[in-house]
Amino acid sequence: MAPLPNLTLRAVAVLVGLYTLLIVALIAVVEWLGLPIAWVLWSGIIIAALQFVFSPILMDWVLQHFYQMDWEELVPGSAGTSPSRTPMPRS
Repeated sequence: MAPLPNLTLRAVAVLVGLYTLLIVALIAVVEWLGLPIAWVLWSGIIIAALQFVFSPILMDWVLQHFYQMDWEELVPGSAGTSPSRTPMPRS
């Protein structure tokens, strides 16, 4: 089996793919609505800027709530006995 590519390479490939999908979607919307092509550029820049501003805030909020959850064991009394038994959050 061949080794996996570098994590940096995979992360860059994912980001390039996602931003490509964003640009394609913006081009489709601009063509469908008949707006000037400059809207693709400016709306892409605005969406990317908002993403970079709000992503850390959203991540902090999600992690804050994630770490406040109470966890239950799948099998009572088996905590720490096997790494294959993962505790599940209570709903």
